[in-house]
Amino acid sequence: MNTPRASKTSNSIIIGGDVSNSTISNIQKASGDLFSDMYSALSNIKDGRDREKLHKLVAAMELRVGEPGFLEKYKDFIQVAANHMSILSPFLPALSKLIS
Repeated sequence: MNTPRASKTSNSIIIGGDVSNSTISNIQKASGDLFSDMYSALSNIKDGRDREKLHKLVAAMELRVGEPGFLEKYKDFIQVAANHMSILSPFLPALSKLIS
C-alpha cells in the first residue's frame, strides 16, 4: 500500500497514493484554507522573531501534510506557539486532524 505524500506546488497541496479524487479535493481545500488562514493570523504576533519562527514552522507543516514528519513539525510549532495561544488556538483542532 502506498502512503499518501504531500508536496507543495505553487499554492496547492498535491496528495498521491491510494485515495480517491474526492478525498484529494477535500484534503487540498481543507489544508490549503487552514494554512492560508494560519499565515494570516501570524501577522497578529507582535514579536518578530517568534512570528518568523512560526511562519517557517507553518510552512514546514504544510509541506509535510500526510507524511510521518508532520508530527515532528507540529510539536515544534506547538512549542513556539505556546506564548501566542490566544491567536493560534483556533487552528489546533484542524491541525491535530492532520496528524496521521
